[in-house]
Amino acid sequence: MARITSQLQQAATSRRNVRLDSPRPRRRRCRFLVCVAAQKNVGVFYTTGSRTTLKTAEKVVALLNSDSHNEKVNASLVNVRESQDFEEFECLVLGMPSYKWGEDPNEFPSALEFDTIQPPPGDPLDLMGKKCAMFGTGDRVGYGDYYIEGLARVWRMLDMRGATLVGKVDASGFEEAVQRSRAIVNGKFLGLPVDDNDEPEEREAAIEAWVAQVVSELE
Repeated sequence: MARITSQLQQAATSRRNVRLDSPRPRRRRCRFLVCVAAQKNVGVFYTTGSRTTLKTAEKVVALLNSDSHNEKVNASLVNVRESQDFEEFECLVLGMPSYKWGEDPNEFPSALEFDTIQPPPGDPLDLMGKKCAMFGTGDRVGYGDYYIEGLARVWRMLDMRGATLVGKVDASGFEEAVQRSRAIVNGKFLGLPVDDNDEPEEREAAIEAWVAQVVSELE
């Protein structure tokens, strides 16, 4: 019993002799970094004849700037004039009417405007990595076989300049004539088809769903 008492006293004395100035282990603090994604600057460009494309472009801009998406994007409406306009924006949305290609595949129709805008001198890949979405307006009943073919023409130009396409739309379920449109590649439209013949509610819902898709693909 005396031996055990002696061992306990020695242990207590040893604990008291521990250096009081010994560095204490640092307590790790958890720091949470809140990353706030900056708004992407989106230019919504359009070319139009009957103002149908302009009305759709205005709707797209309004949706992009709505409460549902304005934390991620900030959109501006632009009537395309020159290639330098593209430089001001991180992302592009291009809207155009349908256009019937001529027999000559090298023909460049001026009616679309986008495909006649050349890249800046000395910088043929000025759109490299820039995300672009497109929409086309037209009448699939009146001219289904070249319905929104402007998308194909303009995408060829964007692709050559290094752009990345977003906002493709499933083309299944459309009429046989529409399936011949060059705006369809691998079963998908190269952008949103906006048909003048659709019911207003149906057209509005399709545009809203497409804008939400584009915003998600811009991230």
